[in-house]
Amino acid sequence: MRGGFAVTLLVLVLGGCTAAPAVSCPTGADCDVQETEPGVLLVADRATNYVSRWASGAGDFLGHFIEPNNTRTNGPTALAFRDDGHAFVANFRRGEVLSYDGFSGRFNRVFFHDSFMLEEPVAIRFRNDHMFLLGNDTRNLLVLDDQGEVVKELGRSVIRYAHDFRFGPDGLVYIATSWDPKRAGMVQVWDVDRGVRVRSFGTADELDEATSLTFGPDGLLYVSDVVSERVVRFDPRTGDMIDTFVDASDGLVRPCALEFGAGADLYVISDVDVLRFHGATGELRSVFVHGESAGLVDPRSLTWRYGGVAARWLDR
Repeated sequence: MRGGFAVTLLVLVLGGCTAAPAVSCPTGADCDVQETEPGVLLVADRATNYVSRWASGAGDFLGHFIEPNNTRTNGPTALAFRDDGHAFVANFRRGEVLSYDGFSGRFNRVFFHDSFMLEEPVAIRFRNDHMFLLGNDTRNLLVLDDQGEVVKELGRSVIRYAHDFRFGPDGLVYIATSWDPKRAGMVQVWDVDRGVRVRSFGTADELDEATSLTFGPDGLLYVSDVVSERVVRFDPRTGDMIDTFVDASDGLVRPCALEFGAGADLYVISDVDVLRFHGATGELRSVFVHGESAGLVDPRSLTWRYGGVAARWLDR
């Protein structure tokens, strides 16, 4: 369903909450759009402590990448892979980042733990050999070097109960936050080099609770709203709301994460399921992961993996 509409403000603190043509990601944007090569979707579940894998295409289950018997994982909310192949998991309840072997899922070490600098991590991304780490309870964005040392902190107490972030094609960082009446919108835009917030958008008339965001192949910013149960598109240059891309009438229930994936379809965590929407029209294509039968209880993030590691997983 398309077309914006007014919504009633409700502040909800989540604590971290026909094939489309192959397209390319807008230059410089962090939109996770891939060509139609085979890939693997990883889902982190904060309640079960599993990080599990599904193959692109038919969505065949490939087993667990990380299992809770590793004793360290406690509330995984995000997963990211570094260029050297190592995997990193945000450990929500312990407020730390764990390092794993990127193929086997074997635990390596605690990469970062500092209860003053970070509580309730909810998102991890890499750029220029640095890890960017978003804290929900500490309301900040940390920049770490390759050894896990903090080199910069942004936005403490200004980034209100953040949920997700992306690098934009303009080199800025776009952060999904909770509503704050003292600020102009739920999507905050930061200049990391200068350490300042340059603007914000997504008013109370447009969003109730921004939980995840990603750049699409059309250059627009897609933002999920867990309260109004929809995905809204914005022009990231102006902050203008374009339309509602999908909503509850399309089967969406409490969306908390979204990613563009293989074939440029949009994948959205909807309650405990993962729904697959046509990336151009918003038509529901399939329930890619049936959460209840898959044992999902509180899925929090989606991460696509392509290339050699994914091919090895698919061949096993």
